[in-house]
Amino acid sequence: MKTSISKSRLGRNSVLAAMNDSASEQDGGDRQQRIATAAYYKAETRGFEPGLEMDDWLQAEAEVDAAMLPLRGRPTAARSQAAHDDN
Repeated sequence: MKTSISKSRLGRNSVLAAMNDSASEQDGGDRQQRIATAAYYKAETRGFEPGLEMDDWLQAEAEVDAAMLPLRGRPTAARSQAAHDDN
């Protein structure tokens, strides 16, 4: 299930919440879109002043990856069942 995000309707906190809600379904392209959306809001907050695009992107990338980190460590159902069966 993909979450579509409308930049005109959502604020930065809503974007980050949306990233957390579906981070477990994320693939490389979806991660890229989340980073781009977060970077857009960073640029918007500073008035789209040129020259700081890379900073916006790198900060957004760090935020997206940090939001995903807790979800990456969750065991899959198969691993959970295997661990349970071993006990």
